Amino acid sequence: MKSTRVVHLSTAHRLKDPRIFYKQCVSLRAAGYDVHLVAQHDCDETVDGIPVVALPLGHGRHHRTLIQRTAYQRARQLEADLYHFHDPELIPVAYALQKATGARIIYDMHEDYAARGGVEGRLLRGLEHWCFSWVDHVVIAEEGYETIVRGVPHTPVLNYFFSPNAQRNGNPDLVSDETCRPFRLCCTGVQSAGRGLNEMIDLAYAFLQAGKPWQLDIVGICHRECDRAHAMKRIRTLKLEDTVRLTGWDRYLSWPQMAPFFREAHVGLALMRPHPNYRISIPQSFTNTSTSACLSSVPTSRSGVLLSRRTSVGPWLTLVM
Repeated sequence: MKSTRVVHLSTAHRLKDPRIFYKQCVSLRAAGYDVHLVAQHDCDETVDGIPVVALPLGHGRHHRTLIQRTAYQRARQLEADLYHFHDPELIPVAYALQKATGARIIYDMHEDYAARGGVEGRLLRGLEHWCFSWVDHVVIAEEGYETIVRGVPHTPVLNYFFSPNAQRNGNPDLVSDETCRPFRLCCTGVQSAGRGLNEMIDLAYAFLQAGKPWQLDIVGICHRECDRAHAMKRIRTLKLEDTVRLTGWDRYLSWPQMAPFFREAHVGLALMRPHPNYRISIPQSFTNTSTSACLSSVPTSRSGVLLSRRTSVGPWLTLVM
């Protein structure tokens, strides 16, 4: 019997985006589906068992707009039973695929795009509302988005990953023989200034100045070159090379690659700035680490074990000390 063919489509996300590639494509393939991924890549090839149909590589919204026609053509050639698309700018492409092929369509809502505000936010929300009138199903990345899709068939598929090797209610490996290794703080996921990158460097410098031989792991890709350059300059200037460890700085890491950091961490950090999109999202660093977490004071973070109520670094250091 022929397997149901599912094609995931994105022009904005990188090939190994954890949500798209690992949580969805790999999982669907393991469940017996014929899964393909159409995304920016340098060539057509099979990656970790997933056939990848390559779109031209490039950066920025202008490039993504230019490759939409190619995305449509390559996706249609696959003759899928179901198309699952991940970017609001692809809504017109998904509509065209539905009309041309009769395939079922799933829209994956990764963010509350209207929270971006201005003309962009209103335009994206308007596109989504139009999409909700004809799409077969919507997948949402946060339960807080349910008010947006009320009345539309939808399913939450949360971004959060709980390491299978970590126990939420205490892991003996994390507390045994503490004299043999330093206290570790960890932040995993996409890194940027808006997600607290500079504040974490402030924190590392503060506990270095306080004479604490602690270490900070920043684990995850930083897309913005200006943020990477600024962070690296501050780490060198403040002489934090032996205190701050950067991993996956310029590439995505798989969950197995991240697992050792989950096991080693004593405290997870999620120090996002008060952007509207973070106000209804649970920080992924909180769910990834196995013990305590130090969180920004946004509404969905206030159940954290360790909590900052200000934007300065002082309260964070006081709490974890």
